[in-house]
Amino acid sequence: MGTRGPTKRCPRCELDLPQGEFWRSQRSRDGLQGYCKVCSRGYEKQRYGVGRPKPGAKRRYYKDAYGLTLTQIEELKARQGGVCAICGEVPERAVVDHCHKTGLVRGILCNACNRGMGMLRDSLDVLRSAVTYLATHQARALNDGGDQDGNQRPGSEAQ
Repeated sequence: MGTRGPTKRCPRCELDLPQGEFWRSQRSRDGLQGYCKVCSRGYEKQRYGVGRPKPGAKRRYYKDAYGLTLTQIEELKARQGGVCAICGEVPERAVVDHCHKTGLVRGILCNACNRGMGMLRDSLDVLRSAVTYLATHQARALNDGGDQDGNQRPGSEAQ
């Protein structure tokens, strides 16, 4: 018969469990949290709700990631008039745009514009090439009977 190793009793579910079933904690005498992992997760979901961040998580995120407070983020949004710095639309989900080389914050963007910048690798050369590409193909579409967005007009045939 093998031994189970040291156990600890969870006061919530009242089970004697192996110590590996408890999260570590520097605050407790035995180095383990009071409740087992299953009970701890249930408590967190009950207290904070499923999918909701813990209180202060957003504040800590902005401070850790960008060195900014929530107040500074709101001031930046207000200076931009509450719109995306690129497309000028009110963002459904505003995001902080920053330079990946320097870490400096550039402004507040909508999620689509921020992702577009990332897809273009934050490169002015790639962005200029994209503009040239769009302008060239837009002109071809107009010459071939399309509209400004490159869509074929009804009744016109592409050559």
